Amino acid sequence: MNDASAFNSSLEAGVRSICFLDSYYPGVMDFDGLMKIDYILVHSNDFGGPESLHPMMPNRKGEYYSRREKVRTGLELMNTFGLIELEYTKNGIMYKASENTSPYLQLMKCDYSLSLINISKWLAQELANFGFKKINETIENKVF
Repeated sequence: MNDASAFNSSLEAGVRSICFLDSYYPGVMDFDGLMKIDYILVHSNDFGGPESLHPMMPNRKGEYYSRREKVRTGLELMNTFGLIELEYTKNGIMYKASENTSPYLQLMKCDYSLSLINISKWLAQELANFGFKKINETIENKVF
C-alpha cells in the first residue's frame, strides 16, 4: 500500500457519489449531474444547505473543473466494487445505487461520513423539490 491520501482522491469522490445515489434511489443521474452533485456535496453551505464538508477556500472556481477525472475514476471504482449500477439509455449512461450501497454506507460511522450522508439526504430532497433549476443558477454564480 502506498502513502496516497484518500482525501481529495478518486476514492473520496466515488464515496460521495454513492452517498448521494443512495439518498436519491431509485433515481438515476448522468455524469454531468454527478459532477454538479460532487461540487455541491463538498460546498453545501454555498447552496443553502448544511455545513460544508470542506472549509471555504478563496478562488475555488476552478475546483469544479479540476475534479472531473477524479469523479469519473471514482464512479468506475464504485462500479468495480458493485456499489453502483450503470443503465444505458438513449440519453447516455446513467448511474444508480446498487443493492450493496445501503449496507456499505451503514458501516460508515465517523463524523465526516455521517455529515456526508446527511448532506446527501438534504441534496436529494432539494432535487426532488426543485430539480436542477435552483442548483444550476447557484452553480453558475459560484463556478462560471
